[in-house]
Amino acid sequence: MLRTTVELYQSVFNHVRLVLSPRDETLLEELGIKLRVRDDAVIAPDADLGMGHSLSAGATDLNLRFVFVALADMPFVRATTLESLRDLSKTLADDVILVPCHQGKRGNPVGFGQNWLPMMTKLLGDEGARQIVRAGSPRLTEVNDEGVLQDLDQLPPN
Repeated sequence: MLRTTVELYQSVFNHVRLVLSPRDETLLEELGIKLRVRDDAVIAPDADLGMGHSLSAGATDLNLRFVFVALADMPFVRATTLESLRDLSKTLADDVILVPCHQGKRGNPVGFGQNWLPMMTKLLGDEGARQIVRAGSPRLTEVNDEGVLQDLDQLPPN
């Protein structure tokens, strides 16, 4: 799943940063995942304390105009959807938060203009970036891709 997700995002975006917990440090090698640049893997020392800690580690020292936060357990997002979101982000202001929706339901990946990155580096706990999304006025964009909603951790068992 992780390899599939990383390869998907690398096929669309020039820069993909993978955030790992310390116990997963050898995961890339074990799974045969090739990142373009070794620095694209970041270890979040406090990852076990919640997603906010992982996002903070991932957002540190980023010099990008727009950042999409993706979840490794969401490998079903279509590349065409990511391309559309990427292309739309190029036209948006630096203070925009871009949220894909499918049939009115908010999904992932969520995009953040660079003005939000300093706030992301201060995230803690298990709420992720929800507090940032609430602080902004997210731009919702409807996509014809249920993959933006399909989180393997939250799918009902068969």
